[in-house]
Amino acid sequence: MISTEELLIIHVLPENTSPCGGIKVHYDLSEIEKKLGIESIICFPNVNSIPHWMAKRDTGRITSYKEAQQYAYTSKKSGKKVVVIGWEDTYPLDSMFNDFIKVCYIQGHVFWNPILNNYRDKHILCISEFVRKFILREDAHVVEPFIRKDIFYPMNFNLKFFANRCNVLIQKRKNGDKVREDLINILYSSNKYSPTLLRRVQFYTLEDVSEIAFAHVLREHDVFIAHSYPEGFGLPALEAMASNTFVIGFTGGGGEEFMKDGQNCFVVKDGDLNALADSLYNFLLLDNQKLEVLIRNAYNTSLKYTKENTTQQYLRFLERVVG
Repeated sequence: MISTEELLIIHVLPENTSPCGGIKVHYDLSEIEKKLGIESIICFPNVNSIPHWMAKRDTGRITSYKEAQQYAYTSKKSGKKVVVIGWEDTYPLDSMFNDFIKVCYIQGHVFWNPILNNYRDKHILCISEFVRKFILREDAHVVEPFIRKDIFYPMNFNLKFFANRCNVLIQKRKNGDKVREDLINILYSSNKYSPTLLRRVQFYTLEDVSEIAFAHVLREHDVFIAHSYPEGFGLPALEAMASNTFVIGFTGGGGEEFMKDGQNCFVVKDGDLNALADSLYNFLLLDNQKLEVLIRNAYNTSLKYTKENTTQQYLRFLERVVG
């Protein structure tokens, strides 16, 4: 068992002024740490780079790299174990926090280079089993994100899905505007799709917004297009499932763990926009009974990703590192 009173955990995060799931999961871990009685700090390059788009959380103190570094040395001298968790870019860990227990939280396999020497002195966390498969380390440990049910929750099914329209949401991140444009071109240039059915479809692209705003927009839409790949996990698609918004698109790899084609969503091969157009059209052909089953299955899938499960995964990791 770990002694929570003798532990300090510092999350070393990059500057990011727009909403980013990679930063959000660190805030969630900090909230878990605080609830466990562990002293927790989140730090950014400077106080001006602290993001303001995050929904309020009961996290540890948020400060700058320099202040966190000074406090880490003071805490270590007083007898505390200091764990520093950063991203795949290890420069902040190695340049400012080299004298502490270092952890890399790998959230995307595309960022991982197993031959780099600068990972050898660090413990490894992965955001999904999919990412862990790419990590050539037997000690890599998975801590999955969880769905915040106070933010992402469904609208009443009967109110949402029986209207004679289909509002389709695409995030602008990672070329969302181009995906929207290409989908429209495919749908309206082919004679295999009924123009009458297509008139029901309205596409919307969403700028980077706060997670509360994102949750609100999800509840107003019928379909969420998961167009991003690769993805270490693909949290927006799972948040859509929690909001009763039907998911169509790419798993990006990480989404394979919860996106099940024909059971709780429609999955197509990553990057295949023609198949994506077909799946969107097939959605329009669904009867309400079949659609309700798919939506219920998706919502039930989201219920598996709880704060309690994430806490247990995280505790097992901490016990191995500092126990």
